[in-house]
Amino acid sequence: MSLAALFRRLPLWSIRSRILIIALLPALLTEFGLVAHFTSRALTNAEAALHTRAAGAARALADALPHAMAQNDHARMQMLLDAKMANQRLALAVIRNAQGEAVMRRGSDRSGRAYRQYAAIRAPGGTPDAPLGQVEVAVAPDQVAPYKRETLLDAALLMLAAMTLTTGLAWRLSNRLAGQLRHVGQAVERLA
Repeated sequence: MSLAALFRRLPLWSIRSRILIIALLPALLTEFGLVAHFTSRALTNAEAALHTRAAGAARALADALPHAMAQNDHARMQMLLDAKMANQRLALAVIRNAQGEAVMRRGSDRSGRAYRQYAAIRAPGGTPDAPLGQVEVAVAPDQVAPYKRETLLDAALLMLAAMTLTTGLAWRLSNRLAGQLRHVGQAVERLA
């Protein structure tokens, strides 16, 4: 039986269609709301994890660089920068001196949309003197793109499965209730 034949068989304002709408509409709205809420929450958590990773990388670099900055040891700075770039999958890492000039730079941010974090490089020993410089790191937002696609696809499939199940249950409920109401109506007709 085709979908068009099914709709022709079901008058728009029959008791069966009314029961179907009463059963289906709140369930579908609830399903849509829950899927949208939890999907947006998962995507927000993924982006927050990127921010956290960038902030952690900036703090770790700032904590590891004071001796190299104080001694102007470019080889050590390069080693630390390269290691952090590889371990944290950073798009960009820049070490700046106290005057704000870039001492060392790795990577690039071509899109301009990367999540950036900054941390001050303090003198060795944790003295509250003026900072020796600053570290800037950036994490590309496209790193969560596969996760976003997967999450949205999972949400769409979940929504489709929930809508199919809900529609089937609502259809069965409307058939059973409409049949019982028809039986009650026939019994009342016989009594009258």
